[in-house]
Amino acid sequence: MSPYLTGNGGGSSCGSGSGAALGALPFAISEETWGSIVSPCRENHISGHLTSYGVFSRGGASILSPTMDHFGFHSRWIKDYGVILNAGRTGADPLDADSTARPPPPFQQR
Repeated sequence: MSPYLTGNGGGSSCGSGSGAALGALPFAISEETWGSIVSPCRENHISGHLTSYGVFSRGGASILSPTMDHFGFHSRWIKDYGVILNAGRTGADPLDADSTARPPPPFQQR
């Protein structure tokens, strides 16, 4: 459910999107296969970021589609992206063969 009571919360990540929209969470890490990052953003009037494939490790996660699933996040404020992106850059993970061997350079806000 959307915290604005305007309809559904937007897919399987509706809880994380609603939590971020309400301010109950500063950000929420979510997984997308078919729109689970984008849909909650649309329904809850928040921002979301779908990371490049392999940037955030999927190790330990329940994967629906190994070729399509990857992580992103929801946040009320774009200014929080730098903190989230830098915290999530892990590099190679033995639990996720598709994780990048070398993490991308640190995110810097301008």
